[in-house]
Amino acid sequence: MKDFFVSYNRADRAWAEWIDRELRTAGFSVVSQFADFAVGSNFVVEMDRATRECERMIAVLSPSYLAASFTQPEWAAFFAQDPMGLQRKLVPVRVRECEVKGLLGPVVYADLVDLDEDAARAALLAGVGRPAAEKAPPVFPGAAPRGRFPGVLPRVWTVPQLRNPLFTGREALLEGLAAALGSGRPAAVTQAISGLGGVGKTQLAVEYVYRHASEYEVVAWVRAETAATLAADYTGLAAPLGLPEATLAEQAAVVEAVRRWFEQHGGWALVFDNATEPGAIRAYLPRGASGHVLLTSRRRDWTGTAGALEVTTFERAESIQYLRGRLATLDEQLAARLAADLGDLPLALAQAAAFMEESGLAPAEYLDLLRERRREVLRRGLPADYPEPVATTWEISFERLEETSPAAAALLQFCAFLAPDDIPLDLIAGGGEHFPEPLATTAADPLALRDAVVAARRFSLLTVEGDALSVHRLVQAMLRDRSEPEAKKLWAAAAVERMAAVFPFREFQLDTWPRSARLLPHAIAAAEHAETLGVAGKPTSTLLNQAALYLGTRAELGSALRLLRRALVIAEAIHGLDHPEVAKRALNIGEILRKQGDLPGALEYAGRALDIFEAAYGPMHRDVAVVANNIGQILKDQGDLSGALEYARRALAIDEAAYGPEHPEVATDANNIGLIFQSQGDLAGALEYARRAMDIDQAAYGPAHHKVAIRANNIGQILKDQGDLAGALEYTRRALEIDEAVYGTKRPEVAILVNNIGSILWRQRDFTGALEYTQRALDIDEAAYGPAHPKVAIRANNIGTILRDQGNPSEARRYIRRALTIFEATYGPDNPTTKLVARNLASLDQQDSKPG
Repeated sequence: MKDFFVSYNRADRAWAEWIDRELRTAGFSVVSQFADFAVGSNFVVEMDRATRECERMIAVLSPSYLAASFTQPEWAAFFAQDPMGLQRKLVPVRVRECEVKGLLGPVVYADLVDLDEDAARAALLAGVGRPAAEKAPPVFPGAAPRGRFPGVLPRVWTVPQLRNPLFTGREALLEGLAAALGSGRPAAVTQAISGLGGVGKTQLAVEYVYRHASEYEVVAWVRAETAATLAADYTGLAAPLGLPEATLAEQAAVVEAVRRWFEQHGGWALVFDNATEPGAIRAYLPRGASGHVLLTSRRRDWTGTAGALEVTTFERAESIQYLRGRLATLDEQLAARLAADLGDLPLALAQAAAFMEESGLAPAEYLDLLRERRREVLRRGLPADYPEPVATTWEISFERLEETSPAAAALLQFCAFLAPDDIPLDLIAGGGEHFPEPLATTAADPLALRDAVVAARRFSLLTVEGDALSVHRLVQAMLRDRSEPEAKKLWAAAAVERMAAVFPFREFQLDTWPRSARLLPHAIAAAEHAETLGVAGKPTSTLLNQAALYLGTRAELGSALRLLRRALVIAEAIHGLDHPEVAKRALNIGEILRKQGDLPGALEYAGRALDIFEAAYGPMHRDVAVVANNIGQILKDQGDLSGALEYARRALAIDEAAYGPEHPEVATDANNIGLIFQSQGDLAGALEYARRAMDIDQAAYGPAHHKVAIRANNIGQILKDQGDLAGALEYTRRALEIDEAVYGTKRPEVAILVNNIGSILWRQRDFTGALEYTQRALDIDEAAYGPAHPKVAIRANNIGTILRDQGNPSEARRYIRRALTIFEATYGPDNPTTKLVARNLASLDQQDSKPG
């Protein structure tokens, strides 16, 4: 006879393995399903044999164990042998919080909940006593190493949810997921859990990582619903992983560092929750098979990215089990009727149960109310993919919330016009001047605001994660749909006004970029609602413009252009076609088009801006000078240097008249004229204007100002073109010294100067030095902008050129091809810069094809 049979639910296998190991180590003989049942054997037969061959039984108590149907006969067999407990035939061991009732209630159990490993071991052994005879500790089955104690989470654990004690069913899905991930096949270590919203995809992922927590050293959770949350959560892993890049402000550099960590380490699980599409997360997926990746998504088309695991609604028996586990007095027949009316959708079941628990509404009354409201909900024209039972439940919950907490209802109405996730609480706090009542008063009172959040959370209409709120997208849709037309307009206007007031982006203030990234989804959502409802005014135009400028710095030029065109349409509708606000939008569109290489389009929009400013302010206004400078830049890019010079001189004349000849604005104009002379080959004229610009800025700002560094760098470039490489190096090094003192060594401004020094050294045939400086420039820009930014492409192309001249064509080709890939993706194949780099690569390929 064996000493113990270990009875457990599959949800607690890690605990069963630990208990098995500790009992064997203490000298007991043990039978456990995971160690002793043959694969493919008859489970019932094996269980019968185990209960007959073992003197005693360990019952691993947890909510899952007590809810399971197959565990009751196991412990009942041993209970029947010793109903008074005198021989301790049945030894319950509680491993998770649960209420032990019925026949098991009086049985004394060993309680391991919240104990560390040493205390848990002592409690277990005290509960079972010592073996009858001393035995040598056997080798653990399979000679496996000792795993981590199940009560201890991995050293890095960013799962935001607690384990759901009411998790029901899904055993086949969980086993299939574990088998796929554990297969070690590269195609299987990334699994996509897909299905309809509300079917419990996230809960399945949560349950999996808790069950298998002892198998990992790192379990990381990333909200992947939007680009902003995806990047923010992913970069947020840098600190717990101990990466030095965690302190960097440049998001893309941190993303790459985190990804590299996953690629170079094992023993981790990475969950992308609510992923939208493969393209959105591809840049974040670790390459290789050193860990496990889980995706949860409504999408099913993950072929080529992940293995597929589709989650459907509950089986009816699971729905009934879940409802009766939540509502103790609910009979099976009524539970079945409720499950049918709720479509067996786990989220709908959870919300229905929460509503009944909170409100005290009897299940039969709830069912009647649910059926009475269904047609009314359908008549409101819900989207075809809107789960009707869920919408009905949310409608009922929201009406009750309106009765109990009007402030919480108002809070949700505001959130309905933003993106669904990661709504910063400080977006609401302090925004009273933009909100209608009662939210205006609530937002000004921190305690009242928290009360409103708690009230909304109580009805499962809102979740809180740190400093952020999340509202399910279907809840948002229900809230918007149920509102009267004027109320919709009121809240849409409030959302866009608030976003316009707080969107922080400033191009040359890098500390505004992370906050801008976080608020971008909310800015876009608020603007879209305002436009759809016909309340898009000046705040909407302003918000779209700022969001577009931020996207422009990320080289997302197509997205930026679309937002700017919308901003222009709104400005035209508000002000008419010839207003200065319209000119500002047109000017920004022209700048994006110039970056895209559409110079005729850029010139058209800049020309329109110029006409508006001239008509509004006259020909000598400062805004006219700004546009004249922009047109000069476009003409310069087109190769019309005489036209460019004409406009640049016009800007200079306006600013000299407005400010006098020694003003910094005049320095900017003089500098631009110098650049045009340089392009014309008039290096003496270029040097004259560049020195004038530098003299003005030195007098205005002092010799160590960033503007002086710009002018010194420009002089260095002119001297380089003149062949005075020593002089060029002197001025460029001076510029670098200034900017390193002003900004530090890692800013993009510094990268420009470092790159230029590399260019001068290349001209001096110092290829080693040139490569060192240009690589440093590349490293800085990668950290600042990410690996796929046009500025990174410029540096990569330069490195390729140096490597080519150094006699390393294979490496040269790699860098130039990387540059070409970036330019093609950003600007398209017909952009002049793209074509230039393509010619560089083709030239390199032709050299290789020539006979030696």
